[in-house]
Amino acid sequence: MSNVARLPAFGVQSPLRGTDEEFRAVFEASYGRLVLSLWFVVSDHEVAQEIAQEAFAELYRQWPRVSQFDHPDLWVRRVVLRKARRELGRTLRRRRLDRRAAERDAPPRGIADVSQLPDPALVDAIRSLPPRQRMRLDR
Repeated sequence: MSNVARLPAFGVQSPLRGTDEEFRAVFEASYGRLVLSLWFVVSDHEVAQEIAQEAFAELYRQWPRVSQFDHPDLWVRRVVLRKARRELGRTLRRRRLDRRAAERDAPPRGIADVSQLPDPALVDAIRSLPPRQRMRLDR
């Protein structure tokens, strides 16, 4: 018989059966507060829940070591904040790229009539050229 307990909520295994109740107590005491804190940071409840779940899964994998700390809840909070920072960075990069794509696809400033725009196939062909070759086209 194995000395491994399974916590279905996370789908990972704990190497020590006796620590599951302690883990559960930390989870129940901290999860709601962490999700609320994350919601203020990422402004999306589902993303906040996902980050918190990932952090607790990581805590569970590290539980034999982290359970020896005076405040394992602070360890998981640090993990949550690190994951939130990464998520914010991804979100900001995604928004920046979306904004650039929208600017690239928008008609140039000063052109009010769309009929003044060149053929889209020509624009795509020019955009496919390397930057130095594109600079030469206006000569």
